[in-house]
Amino acid sequence: MNLKALIKNSYAVLADRATQNRAFWAAFRLARDLRLLVELLFPQRFFRRTIAVADPLNGRRASFSLWGNASGVWYLSRCLERSGLSVQEVDDSNPANARPSISFVWHNCAVSWKFRRNGWLVLPGQVRSRVDLSAGMDAVRARFLRSAKAAVRSIKNQRLTYHIVPCDEVLRRFYDEMYLPYREVRFAGNPIVKDFESVRRFAKGSVMLAVTDYHVKPRPKLEDMLGALILRRNGSNATADLPGLNGDPLAALERGVVEALYYFSLEWCHSQGIETLDLGQSHPFLDDGILRFKTKWGAMVEASQTGVHNLAVRFLDNGWLGKHLLANHPLILNCSRQRATANRQPPTGNLIGLAHLPADELSYRALRKTRRSRMIDGLQELVVVSDPNSPQDAQRLAGQFPGVRFLSCYDLRYLAEAVNSLSR
Repeated sequence: MNLKALIKNSYAVLADRATQNRAFWAAFRLARDLRLLVELLFPQRFFRRTIAVADPLNGRRASFSLWGNASGVWYLSRCLERSGLSVQEVDDSNPANARPSISFVWHNCAVSWKFRRNGWLVLPGQVRSRVDLSAGMDAVRARFLRSAKAAVRSIKNQRLTYHIVPCDEVLRRFYDEMYLPYREVRFAGNPIVKDFESVRRFAKGSVMLAVTDYHVKPRPKLEDMLGALILRRNGSNATADLPGLNGDPLAALERGVVEALYYFSLEWCHSQGIETLDLGQSHPFLDDGILRFKTKWGAMVEASQTGVHNLAVRFLDNGWLGKHLLANHPLILNCSRQRATANRQPPTGNLIGLAHLPADELSYRALRKTRRSRMIDGLQELVVVSDPNSPQDAQRLAGQFPGVRFLSCYDLRYLAEAVNSLSR
């Protein structure tokens, strides 16, 4: 094992054990501070890319720039393509390229304060989704969204069941035959994939939850599994992550095997006396498919405390691309300057959603639809940005919806100052 891999593995071990006692927490903080310093001095992992964006419906064109890694380019491009736009990477060395409308910067979280002070919106690099099981499964089921309740009915009608098996027995085959094929279908084109050593470290001391048909006997073979994920327990908390599907991933997705994996994870964790189930990380956008999937099971969103990087966003003009982003891909902002509490838990109530509604669409029905589709558990509030002719009337309209705040903004270039002032 080379020195770089040894340092990376040691950091991962300290991050996993940081919550166990003060000694591990102090060692983790020291290692994290050293890592922050090294990345600030030697940001060799980062590069700048400019992405051209076009709207096929009306021919409008714009672009955005991104300082980050290849995975960030892939994700933002996929977001805009999903909302009907076409994207294409352009040559930054060509002076004929127009000035970008939006700038995204993946940066070290130690300097997020500097971005805020200079007129940037700061998003957490990742957000986590956690389900509180302490009140019992009945309380959890009561928080299920309609789509989750329909998925549970389908699971019962198909007579699916689950088994708990040791990870070591099938981990290598699970990684090659279930995890990788599922990622290639679900996240096609993403250049970042967990290697087997990372999966093996996560699975050490963990168990695997496998979904099968009802007639399969206990301790099923890999061929009998429809899907599986790894459950890692840490005291009264657990994490469900790294799902994989057997056979044709598209057929398994259509059958609802992924829904069964997470539903049975909730049931098993509750039966084991686990109080909190962590469903893993997602990107900080309210329309993120993975985030929406997890929140439908009653999960609460919170800022991830294990990540090193945050995402800064700045609107460089008042053009259509910025409004399109906020309307179709609302942001999750880290608006609080609180630090971790004495028990090393992340601060609560520090996330807000930021969405946009055009002035001609600002109505009671539009606000109700926006709140239903964008407001999720864990957000302090949902800030709706618009440029109405009568801000007072719009403010009174937004006041009819709990948790919704209206923010009048006529130029997106000054949006960050307006939003950042809300948390002071």
